[in-house]
Amino acid sequence: MLFVAALEVSPKGRPLYLRLSHLSGFTKQEIKSWSSKHLVQGSLVATDGLNCFPGVEAANCYHEPIITGGDEYDEFKVFT
Repeated sequence: MLFVAALEVSPKGRPLYLRLSHLSGFTKQEIKSWSSKHLVQGSLVATDGLNCFPGVEAANCYHEPIITGGDEYDEFKVFT
């Protein structure tokens, strides 16, 4: 089962809302459609960098990929 999770945080970085949705696949079109329905245009979206997530940009959101594999990973960057 494939799903996407979206977490809205407060200005202080505290969680406010969580949305979990089932997807039929991890494609740019699927992410674009989901983002257009569930995200506010202009939202900043942090992802793990999977190649489908630039679909959020097609939905007029900002995309910040955080690559979690390899030597470049900084475990604290995810939480700042």
